[in-house]
Parts: sequence; structure tokens; C-alpha cells
Amino acid sequence: MRMPATGTMVLAAVCGLAAALGAFLAAGTQAPLYESRAELSDPLSLLQGEQLRGTDFSLEVVIARTAAAEDLPDAVVRRRVTVSEPDPNGHRTITALAPSPRDARDLAARYTVSYIDHRTQAVSAQARNVRSALRTQLKRKRSRRARQRTRQQIRLVRAAERAAPPARFLRRAPLPAAPVSPKPWRNALLALVAGALLGVVFRRLAEHHARRPGDARPIAEAGGRP
Repeated sequence: MRMPATGTMVLAAVCGLAAALGAFLAAGTQAPLYESRAELSDPLSLLQGEQLRGTDFSLEVVIARTAAAEDLPDAVVRRRVTVSEPDPNGHRTITALAPSPRDARDLAARYTVSYIDHRTQAVSAQARNVRSALRTQLKRKRSRRARQRTRQQIRLVRAAERAAPPARFLRRAPLPAAPVSPKPWRNALLALVAGALLGVVFRRLAEHHARRPGDARPIAEAGGRP
């Protein structure tokens, strides 16, 4: 025998409300997290393989520098800060999470500064290595034309090093106005829907079990009649 639709609706409502209340109360016990984002331009991040040979750039160095500046363990910085993949223009987003708005902003700003400084130093070190190699070649050149060509290459490397920095700020990290987590009303709404669906599933299972022949106990327990 099919159970009344009203019973299914009541069970779904009860399960949904109970789940929503539990999710809302659970969200209230969680510490808030604030998010701040900075954007930077780093065209060199688009280079791959042989083009990066000789560079000494590593995100692990950026993490270590940020951790030292913020007096935090490396693992905390690694967990709280994420760096997006570069877009086609070489732009990256630095996202930081922290328990307070000021900490989130400062962490994103410090990480971005460490990133830019380390990238600049890595490029400068590479330029010095290239100039040193070219000077060594210059000493070995015998023809006047070859020596002039090598000197020109040294001047070009020096000019490139003095040009615009390889990485720079596009947008500084703002002070977040509201936490991104937890969101009690969103969690409660999702729990309401999930709880209601679960209640319908349980009711359908009970209805299916009650229709089994030769077993009157599930029918009696579900409130139906044989």
C-alpha cells in the first residue's frame, strides 16, 4: 500500500529543518576566515623549459621569505596562501586567508612583495651570469667584428636588466570587509535541501519495504495497513 504524500512531505520538512538547524549552529562555532587578493604581472612565468635555464626562482623561497617576515611557520603560509596559474598575459593572483581582515591583507601584500623581490633578484643573477659568460667569450675573440658583436650583446643584457622590473604590482591587496567563511545561512540552506531529500529517500525506502509480501511488521511500523 502506498503511504500518504503528506507523510512524505512532513518527514522531508522535519529532516530538512533539523539538518539546517544543525548546520547553522555548527557554523556559529567556527572561527571566521577573511580573504584578501593581490594581483601582479609576471611575464616570465609564461616561459617554459629551456627558456628558464639558469634562473633561480622558486615559490618555496617566496614562502620562506614571507614566513620569516610575518613570523609564521612555512607550513602556515603554504596553507593560507595560494598562487593562481598565469593567464595569457602573465598575470597572477595571490590569495591569502587569515582569521582577521588585517592579517589577510598583510599576508597577501607580504607574499606579493616577496614574490616580486625574489623574481627581480633571480633575473638580476641570471643577467650577471650571462654578462660574465659574454666577457669570457670576449677575451677569446680574435677578430674585431666578433669582439664588437659580443660587446653589443653585453650592452643589451645590461639595458634589459635596467629596464622595467620583471614582476610588478597590478592591484594591491585590499582590507576585506566580511569573512568568506563560515557562511551560516548558505550552509543552512544547503543542509535544508539535503535533509529534505534524505527524508524523501528514507520515506521511499520505508514504503518499498512495507510493500514486501508476507511481512506485516514494516507495514505496521510505517503506519500503513495490510
